[in-house]
Amino acid sequence: MTAELSDSLTQLRDMVTGLGQTVVMSLNDCVQALAERELAKAEDIHLRESDVDRVSEKIQEECHRLLENPPPPGRDLRYVLRSLKIASDLERLADECDEVAQDVHTLSHTDLAAAVPTGLMGQAKVVRSMAREAMRALQQFDAEAARSVVARDEEADLQHAQIYRETKERLVGRRDLVDELIACQRMSRALERIGDHAVNIAEDVLFIVGQPK
Repeated sequence: MTAELSDSLTQLRDMVTGLGQTVVMSLNDCVQALAERELAKAEDIHLRESDVDRVSEKIQEECHRLLENPPPPGRDLRYVLRSLKIASDLERLADECDEVAQDVHTLSHTDLAAAVPTGLMGQAKVVRSMAREAMRALQQFDAEAARSVVARDEEADLQHAQIYRETKERLVGRRDLVDELIACQRMSRALERIGDHAVNIAEDVLFIVGQPK
């Protein structure tokens, strides 16, 4: 491998790692905004969106450039190929964080005990943990960590289903909270998608390291 190719691969990994850290930061802010109805945190997530989009585009450009030349061997080639997909998943994960942040505004003056399902914060913490672990697995090429993320997919799905049932039941008796309860349903759906993107990244790690799912 030439020094130029090695430097390019290092630069790509740094960009992917940096993008992951930015998105995890948005997810942390997302959980805090939901827990404490911190509108400033919600605004930070929205403002960060343009940086996420810009870096994602740069990653995809760099991947295409690397693939146009004689490709790197083995795991490095698999990393380049999957970085295209990982950048897309991280960008979409950030979009879902922004969706949750927007709905935090709907809950900003609401009685949380009446409007927010008991499991919503738990779901948010689970998918945040999944995303963090997926990025750690990617940085360290850790197959076991990646498998642990994939194994939690069902847990996140079950939480979403429970929250949907709970909000649907509350809608019957609390017509005064229709907007807030529907916002909770949207947030839970966005959180489920965040978990799905974390699983996608974890599965990409397994491909990169050459191990079965």
